[in-house]
This record gives sequence, C-alpha cells and structure tokens, in this order.
Amino acid sequence: MLAGVIIALFMPLYGAAVLIGGTEFISTGFGIDYNTALLLFAVITAMYVFYGGLKGVMYTDAMQGLIMFAGMAILLVYTYSKVAGSPRVIRR
Repeated sequence: MLAGVIIALFMPLYGAAVLIGGTEFISTGFGIDYNTALLLFAVITAMYVFYGGLKGVMYTDAMQGLIMFAGMAILLVYTYSKVAGSPRVIRR
C-alpha cells in the first residue's frame, strides 16, 4: 500500500522532470522554441507509448538498466585502476 502511494505521488514529478529534460535537450540541440520542442517531445513520447505499448516501454527500460549497469561496472573498474591500482606492498 505504501509503495503504491509513493508511486502515485512521485510519478507525476518524475514525468515532469523527464519532459523538462527532453524538452531542454531538443530546444538547445536543435535551436527551436521551447514550446515547440515540448509539443514535439510530447507527441513523440505519446506515439511511442501508443504504438509500442507498455511492453515496449518495459523492454526499453530493461535495456536502459542493462546499459547503465554495464557502464557502472566499466566506470568502477576504470576508476579503481586509475586511483588505487592493484594492491602493492609498500616497503620503507
């Protein structure tokens, strides 16, 4: 019950943040008016959800999660190799 309430409260905020971010990207990247970019992004998102359905959204979310996990693992290994390196014995 608590999880449902939390999702119901914060999902509109998350959706608004995604729309604002996508709109800013389109507006800045393509040099078009903010309102036009918002309309374009909303139409593209609505078409994607309508034609792909919830199943398409779940597949792309799963793919995005896999990509982020792989990127996190690569970043972790790279950062560790640059900062700490392999363990060494320090002799004085």
